Amino acid sequence: MATDMAEGKTDTTAVHGPARPAGGRAAAQRPGSGPASTAGSRRPGLALMVISLAQLMLVLDELIVNTALPHIQRALHFSGTGLEWVVTGYAVTFGGLLMLGGRAGDILGRRRMLSADILGFSLASLLGGLATTS
Repeated sequence: MATDMAEGKTDTTAVHGPARPAGGRAAAQRPGSGPASTAGSRRPGLALMVISLAQLMLVLDELIVNTALPHIQRALHFSGTGLEWVVTGYAVTFGGLLMLGGRAGDILGRRRMLSADILGFSLASLLGGLATTS
């Protein structure tokens, strides 16, 4: 450390570097500390709730398909093998649409696609529930 004999001050810039403004560079680079992060704040509780509701809808949909199998067998005179094809066809269609929806989410935005998909699924379920004939 160099000492200025005339003023009696110690020069610490060689050891500690130049003085920084309040908050310094570290505060500006910390995630969630800048003005841009306040506009897009994260809400993990809301995200968990939305994902849980989406998963519940998937489980309910699978339950409905499996519950309808005996009626499908009687109405369409399917054998056990035919019922297996119904479940397989449902699973393959579901998987294909899931991949298509995932890619559309990459292109159009995940939040927008999830909202549109949940709305479409709900409307289709409502129309199916309100149908008076099979």
